[in-house]
This record gives sequence, C-alpha cells and structure tokens, in this order.
Amino acid sequence: MKPLFVDTSAWYELGDRTAPRGEAMREIVESHEGGLVTTTCVLAELAALMVSRLGHAEAGRMGELIRRSREVELVHPGLEEEMAAWRLFIERSDKSYSLTDCLSFTVMRRLGLDTALATDDHFRHEGFRVLP
Repeated sequence: MKPLFVDTSAWYELGDRTAPRGEAMREIVESHEGGLVTTTCVLAELAALMVSRLGHAEAGRMGELIRRSREVELVHPGLEEEMAAWRLFIERSDKSYSLTDCLSFTVMRRLGLDTALATDDHFRHEGFRVLP
C-alpha cells in the first residue's frame, strides 16, 4: 500500500481536538498501513496556522508528534523541487493554490503518490485522489 500525503489542513484537523473532521482523519490515519508523507513546508505552514489559532504550546506539541513519528516521512524538498513548485504556482494563476500546495504536488509526483489527506479540493484539481 502506498503512503498517504498529509496536507496542512489534515494535520490541523488531527491536532485540533474540536475540529469537525478530526475523528474521520484519525480513523483514516490509524487504519492506513502504508505510512504517511509530508514536507517541511507543510510543517512550517501548520505551525503558523496552529500558533495563530491554538497557541504555541499546541503547535509545538503537534510539530513534535509529526517529527518524531516513525509512520511519517518528513520530506525536505531540494532547490530543484522548489523551483518546479514556483513555476507551477505562477502557471496556475487561475487557482487559489498556495506555494506550499504546489510544492506538495511536486513532491507527490516525484514520489509517485496518488492520494492526499486534505480538506480542500486543491489536490483533486491537480488529479490526485483526496481523502476523506
């Protein structure tokens, strides 16, 4: 089974105990046997989001959980991937993608991943399967 790519939105749902889709996200993560993949850019975006909404302590707790997990591969994109993501960001001016989204798409394609855990349609618009 292939790993799932985990987007910022899904990590947030997993980290915020009051989030509406948190339970569904937890069930998917706990039942998936292929591991999880995310990027350092997703982690940075998540930390900023959590600090603003839940505070520094919760952001730090979630970040440490991700960084220490044996089930999560934390990808450090290189300059070539960053440049490819930037080009995609510029090319998709008709979309509301963030640069982090574009980097996620680039990493997913390089790794041959086809499914993302996310709460928005950005991954679907790029041809990926999205859970839940």
